[in-house]
Amino acid sequence: MTALLFFGALLFNLKYPLMSETYAKQNTVAQNKLATDNKTGGSESKLDKQKAGEQEKDRSAPEVAKTETSETEVKLDANTAAKSGGSSSTSSSNKSNSGSKSSSGSTSSGGSGSSGGGTSSGGTTPAKPSTPAPTPKPPTPAPALKPFSVPASNSFNDVYQSTDSGRAELLIVMDSSENYEAQLNQLYSVIAPVVGSQLANQIVGYARTKTDAYISLDRSWPVSGRTLELGSTWGDWGVSFYSWRK
Repeated sequence: MTALLFFGALLFNLKYPLMSETYAKQNTVAQNKLATDNKTGGSESKLDKQKAGEQEKDRSAPEVAKTETSETEVKLDANTAAKSGGSSSTSSSNKSNSGSKSSSGSTSSGGSGSSGGGTSSGGTTPAKPSTPAPTPKPPTPAPALKPFSVPASNSFNDVYQSTDSGRAELLIVMDSSENYEAQLNQLYSVIAPVVGSQLANQIVGYARTKTDAYISLDRSWPVSGRTLELGSTWGDWGVSFYSWRK
């Protein structure tokens, strides 16, 4: 009995150091593992924080880009609106100026109506009716010309009268070298009743300038329905009076 108790005490003493060493080793391993986990956890937490910060930056970057893009688009839209507004005002002012210059009406876009023959943006104005061609006026008949009357007894060298349109209706030939004043008086009495005393005096007065054979005469007077002429060849005493129908 005593031997058994001795051996039991011995075994207990031997087992206790072994257990204490085993527990010490287990505690040491647990502490080392805990320290490792703490270190790893701290680094992982730092990495997680860095990753979270980068993700937040990545998320905020598109929003900033979107904000900058939206601001750029707003500026572009404002500039475009300003340009379009200026161009529309310029075009409208040009169209209003062209509308004021047009007498029958003008076409305007952007709200201005059309007057006369212009078209509006809302529809098409029907075509103008064709204007009929003007009726040609009948030719005005030639006025009835008062004929010249030449007395049978006269002092002229020659007298010719014709109704042919291609020939003079009256031709009187005078000789300025003999009895010239009497012939001029008779010429006045023939033409004054037809063309008037004022024109008859002009013709007779011009004929009186033929005072020499080497003086030439050439002058005409247009009157209603007629052309009167007086001429004389240089070096010749003859003086001729013509009346031509127009």
